Amino acid sequence: MLKKLMFLVFSLGLLLTGCSSTPPKVEGENIESLLNDSELSDYIEKISYEVPEKRNEDKEYEITILINANSDFDNMNLYEKYHVMKSAIEKIAAEIPIPKCEGSACDYGHFIVKSSQNKLDIDVPKYGGPVDGYTVDGEFYYPSQLYKLFASEENKKALEDDVDSVTSDSDSDEDSNLNNSADYNSNGEYKPVEDMTQEEIKQELEEMLRSNGIGK
Repeated sequence: MLKKLMFLVFSLGLLLTGCSSTPPKVEGENIESLLNDSELSDYIEKISYEVPEKRNEDKEYEITILINANSDFDNMNLYEKYHVMKSAIEKIAAEIPIPKCEGSACDYGHFIVKSSQNKLDIDVPKYGGPVDGYTVDGEFYYPSQLYKLFASEENKKALEDDVDSVTSDSDSDEDSNLNNSADYNSNGEYKPVEDMTQEEIKQELEEMLRSNGIGK
């Protein structure tokens, strides 16, 4: 009877130990190295991690990367803050698709930057998906809303200049192709004269004469 009681107590102890869950420690050296090499680096005061006690439905701990920002961070508008955060977390997710935790499976949950003005939260997309907005003090904004509401005139001018530059380059390429029509043979094939042999030049001239009703 005593042996059975001791066995039951021992078994119960094992069950209780197995059920207890201690959140793992995040191995964040590589994450911190990427953050310190990102556009966010000038604004970082402290980097820390939060790990929940319970796993998600995929049996993973969803870690939160938490940044305490310095006062310079608040010199940016919310549109600029979003793009700095977005570039940083997308860089991390691209180079470290799965965060490392000691002895447990982990995944990214949230990327949060706290400043004296705001708490900014990006819900990190699964499987390398694109970041599409963030939460500012509990209110969610899409990129288009951030641009419309918060982008400065300098931001808008820079974006317009980028668009104009792409359009200008495209138009320039088209004009260049039109201006260099002499580099195409009678069949519409790209063949600059300087790359043609003497025999090819002779054949090209004969075809041009025939097409114009000369030399029949």
